[in-house]
Amino acid sequence: MTARKKIPTPNQALPRQAWFWIMPNLAVGLFVLAMGILLWVLQRHELEQRHNTLVRDIQWAEQTLRLHMQVNQETLSLLASDLAAGSLDADSFQIRASQHMANNPELVSIFWVREDKIIKWSAPFDARLYLPGLALSQAPSIAALQQARVRNGAVYTPPLPVAADRHIEVYVPIFDRIKYRGSIVGVYSLQGMLRHLVPGWFSDKYALRFMDSQGRILATSLNQVATATTLDYSIALDTSGHGLILQASAYKTDSHLARTMLVALILGLSALIVWSLAALRRHMLRRAHAETTLRTEYALRKAIEGSVRTGLRAVDMQGRIIYVNRAFCDMVGWSEQELMGKAPPMPYWVPDDIDANAAAFNAMLTGNPPQRDVETRFQRRDGEYIDVIQYVAPLVDAQDQQTGWMASMHDITERKRAAEVNRQQQENLQRTARLVTMGEMASSLAHEINQPLSAIANYSKGCVDRLVTEGVNRDHLLDALQKINLQADRAGKVIRRIRDFVRKREPQRHVCALRDIIENVMAFAEIEARAQGVKIKFDVAPALPSLQVDRILIEQVILNLVKNGMESMQQTPQGRRTLAIGITPAENGFVEISVTDRGHGVLPESLENLFSPFYTTKPDGMGMGLSICRSIIELHQGRLWVQPNPGGGSQFKFTLPVDLNND
Repeated sequence: MTARKKIPTPNQALPRQAWFWIMPNLAVGLFVLAMGILLWVLQRHELEQRHNTLVRDIQWAEQTLRLHMQVNQETLSLLASDLAAGSLDADSFQIRASQHMANNPELVSIFWVREDKIIKWSAPFDARLYLPGLALSQAPSIAALQQARVRNGAVYTPPLPVAADRHIEVYVPIFDRIKYRGSIVGVYSLQGMLRHLVPGWFSDKYALRFMDSQGRILATSLNQVATATTLDYSIALDTSGHGLILQASAYKTDSHLARTMLVALILGLSALIVWSLAALRRHMLRRAHAETTLRTEYALRKAIEGSVRTGLRAVDMQGRIIYVNRAFCDMVGWSEQELMGKAPPMPYWVPDDIDANAAAFNAMLTGNPPQRDVETRFQRRDGEYIDVIQYVAPLVDAQDQQTGWMASMHDITERKRAAEVNRQQQENLQRTARLVTMGEMASSLAHEINQPLSAIANYSKGCVDRLVTEGVNRDHLLDALQKINLQADRAGKVIRRIRDFVRKREPQRHVCALRDIIENVMAFAEIEARAQGVKIKFDVAPALPSLQVDRILIEQVILNLVKNGMESMQQTPQGRRTLAIGITPAENGFVEISVTDRGHGVLPESLENLFSPFYTTKPDGMGMGLSICRSIIELHQGRLWVQPNPGGGSQFKFTLPVDLNND
């Protein structure tokens, strides 16, 4: 019989479980006790340090005040000595006293009071309380004047109430040998002493007050004393001799020490309890949940990658392929296994473009990828060429570190083929429109060609007649032959112009003068204008710049607009059939051409669709003339529009740039 493993009963497992619960609680209790003791010690230490600092700082402040008052007293003694010696007049007194008060703004006034209590001189001039001629009125001031004589030394008054401030007066006696001539008096502002004799750093740390022996506040550096803490210290300012006390209170400091320690204590306890009771279980649950989420997200990502038709390719920082999706593999014809790990040159690069592709690929690896979509060509495994547009972006991992480059690619081969077909159809449409235009004007052109041909026939018949007869005049015969040559050249120009206009295919831009284009168009339109009784006017600005345009296409636009203008005036009275062609410089480097008629105009409901393909207001029209005209002008980076003519009719305008870039 095999021995079975002994399974502990709940009672036997209890001691181990009890220790498992007791240890965290004990640790928490010890931690709380330690934190409480630490907080108490730190608080006591902080209060003691702040008190010691306050005592040192207020002693320094008291010594600073005492030193300033001693220096001021010595300055007043010098004034008294010079006054007794007779070397000080009123102007000198004003200058010296004012300069000293400017350097010591805690002094609000300095004056000389005689032994009869009358103020003789005072500074500044506008000291209202101490104007010359006034007599001392306050008992403490009179007593100080008398004591200065008896003591033969400086005497301070107790704080005197003056408006919203308190003043202290110091009396320095003036003796001319043994004769008492009064005192030089310096007047201190208690509020000014706190403001000017104490540095800024001290006022930022403490609230200062002057107090009397009964604890009454005489001056303070605070608007509200309640903003200071109860941590304060007082020291007697013995210089005045009247129980003046200087008190400093430390401002409240926003100490986060206790709060930080409390938060740390709570977080520590929480972390310890969570770790003691559920750390392992939560860790396993989190791990299982993370694995499930990862598998779900991976499956979702694979499904998304398999459904999109955008090719995705990722390379590392060395240029090796580290990822491709199914759409990219279908695009180039290589499998994922064949592409993974490949380094330049890539198997799908076109052999003739390897150098250009390598340069662009190296620019991407060095951190200079193109900032927009780039069109390129690939060669499929079966040798077929495809056009691809791609966009490159940095590949960043979870630590926000770049690990390579990701490129998204779209196959635009069919789109480019469709665009080429559309372009060819557009050219055919334009050619058809030219043929229609020429067909509509065939009779007029035939009449124009018939004129030089008739002239040639007449001149040649005259030459034959003169040759048959006797006595041929050589000069007459030469003149007739020259006229025949001129008319033949004219007919040839008309035929060549018609041939160039009809057989025009690819747009070819050349530098042309607008005036020449207009004149060439008028050679077509003048016969029709004469037939319909239309008078054509020109308003051409001088010194027009040359344009880089396709001459035949621009002629087609102007001729179409001129023909439409003449047709719109069929119902206009004969005398008002005027067609105006204007050329003026426009803004931003453009030239504006206008064709203005006085016909029936354009109805408001037709304006929106006037330039749309196959839209026409003519019973036998195709609806392509204005649409093709707008396409031609936009091809030249211009704009075509229509507006009512204030004199009746319509005004078609279009612009052409002076400097046209050949894209």
